[in-house]
Amino acid sequence: MGADKNWNERIRFLDRSRKTLWNEDYAQFLVERVWKITEPVRVIDFGCGTGFLGALFMPLLPRGSSYTGVDRAAGALEEAKNALAGAEFEFRFIEADLENFEPESSCDLAICQALLMHMPDPGKILMKMRDSLDEKGLMVCIEVDWHLTNAALFIDGFGFENLYNFDALEKIWRNEVLHGEPDRRIGLKLPVLMRRIGLKDVNVRMNDCVRFVDPLNPETHQRQVEGFFSGARTQIPKNRDFYIAALKKKGLTDEEARQQYESKVKMAEYLTQNRETASIVHSPSFIISWGRK
Repeated sequence: MGADKNWNERIRFLDRSRKTLWNEDYAQFLVERVWKITEPVRVIDFGCGTGFLGALFMPLLPRGSSYTGVDRAAGALEEAKNALAGAEFEFRFIEADLENFEPESSCDLAICQALLMHMPDPGKILMKMRDSLDEKGLMVCIEVDWHLTNAALFIDGFGFENLYNFDALEKIWRNEVLHGEPDRRIGLKLPVLMRRIGLKDVNVRMNDCVRFVDPLNPETHQRQVEGFFSGARTQIPKNRDFYIAALKKKGLTDEEARQQYESKVKMAEYLTQNRETASIVHSPSFIISWGRK
């Protein structure tokens, strides 16, 4: 019960963040010009959370399209139902753990966002998405590559040199994958993984959205602040020694682990102190991969 509650809370802050991760005109461009969806489609959203992708894409799809969202977080699904109440398309939600979920019927479009980066066996989920599709159905995965999204960050007054030690991060991410933990670089790997499970016409783009947290623009500032600060950038680990020991277990030397901790604290303190005044430019670097069954 506690784990589900924690996941519900995580889904909520992810949803707040996602509202600043898309430009609606680019979503429309994908539907109309890239994927060329001209007929009604049956959509299944894996790891739907509060139904963000349904709210984003369904109004852009041909009339008569339907939406099914699947997630294990009951609280998030209740929010999704409320968010889509009154929508002019048919929708339903299924509460299920994706590891054990078996699709009930074939769909035309299987989609997910920021899901596979949290899964210890993304290949298993990819095959479930593929198997949920009707012949020639479209599969779309929208995922982050953590190296790209961490590198594509500028905080005015803080300096690039204070951000991340990427050699240390790569050590951590490689060690996590070796021990069956989620792959933080799954975004860039997805086109290859899609080809391996037999998808055709595989292609890839990047989302065009770039956040600009601009304290001089009152119309967008609060929304961008909420989006950027919805993650863990301002959280300082409560137990320094435990945090450092955990990093060492993931392959870092004692010196690298201490430097990583100090960098995290330095960034968290700066962002906390300058939350309302800092100018920040950040590209979340969502990679959009798709292919057909």
